[in-house]
Amino acid sequence: MAKKEEAKKGFRSSDKSFEDVKSIKTDRMLFIYKMFVLFVFSLLVLMSPYYRGLYFDYELGAFQALMGAVFILFAIYLLLSKEGFLVNRKIELLFLLFMVAYLIPYFFAANRRLALGEFFKYAFYFAVFYIASRISRKDFEKLFIINALFISTIGVAFFGYQAAVKLIPETARPLGMAMNGLWVGNMISSTLQYHNTQELCLRLDLLSGCFWIVCGK
Repeated sequence: MAKKEEAKKGFRSSDKSFEDVKSIKTDRMLFIYKMFVLFVFSLLVLMSPYYRGLYFDYELGAFQALMGAVFILFAIYLLLSKEGFLVNRKIELLFLLFMVAYLIPYFFAANRRLALGEFFKYAFYFAVFYIASRISRKDFEKLFIINALFISTIGVAFFGYQAAVKLIPETARPLGMAMNGLWVGNMISSTLQYHNTQELCLRLDLLSGCFWIVCGK
């Protein structure tokens, strides 16, 4: 009897150790999966100002499709992990209300294409906010996104000032898009196409960097 009990305990301990190893492997795979989603999301954030600030449907539509794919990947991660896919914050619910508010007029709008475009814009904003707020649980994840914004802003400033001193011709396509409109009316508009938007982008990045340094979060 004693030998049988010892054998049962041995089987139980081996099963438990096997489950622990399996759990560790699952957690590791989920972490790698999450880092992949974080990298792709940060890459989209980094590239977004270089395509006319995503003001026009041609560029915006492509980024909306890519961000939608990233959002689906992140939702899958949340469902597989212990976090779960939740929409329970007030600002998230507010975004959803905006989406509904812009979807309803679609059925009565004179131009349904524009109405549907506005709906997708708010869906895009919701996806960006949801991923950024939910995926950045740790400091290094937050820094990863902030650094992507910082590098992106450096690029905006670089292209703008290079165009101001005529080092970048308007026919150049370093990012797959013509660099026209970087310097207009003796003002730097950079890739955002508007000088006031470019200035706001630089100021916000400077303020966010100072806020992170001073407050540490």
